Amino acid sequence: MNIEMLSRLAVPKKFSEGTIICMEGEVGHTAYLLLQGKAEVLLGSFRTEQKSVALLSPGVVFGEMSLLEDKPRSASVVVTSKEATVLELTKMNFLTILECDSEIAFHLLQTLLERMNNLLKELQYTNNTFVRSIRGDSRYVQISSLTQEQFSEIIKKDSSYALTLLKFLSHLLATVDEKAID
Repeated sequence: MNIEMLSRLAVPKKFSEGTIICMEGEVGHTAYLLLQGKAEVLLGSFRTEQKSVALLSPGVVFGEMSLLEDKPRSASVVVTSKEATVLELTKMNFLTILECDSEIAFHLLQTLLERMNNLLKELQYTNNTFVRSIRGDSRYVQISSLTQEQFSEIIKKDSSYALTLLKFLSHLLATVDEKAID
């Protein structure tokens, strides 16, 4: 991971327990890398009951889906530890890093894939047909089977392809998120 590039392009920020770092429904202009502390991802901020869909630990990127899709944030993220430190990236800097560092892009791809697989496991008992249709999608299968070496080779030939895959997976994840809260 290109730490030098991250330190030049990202702004460190600290948040205390209970602080909402990003709110579901707001327009996202930034993505975050959690450096220290813990946070929780909540869906359904505007419903009577919120649903916790993930607990975030250091090293996790969040807030990226809004940037990849140019849509409002699909979830809220709240600090659950006494304090949390993040690196905040503007959309332009976030996209620059993805194009310049295949390791970071692959890490993000794996993070989105892990989120997707966790939600699909949860949905398989209530909506197995939907889960099978996602798992049968040829692009999803391709992304699931990529190694970091294969990904790096593809990116060397076409740096924009990383963004294409990330946008696809982000869109797919937003669709699965909606099914999970319905």
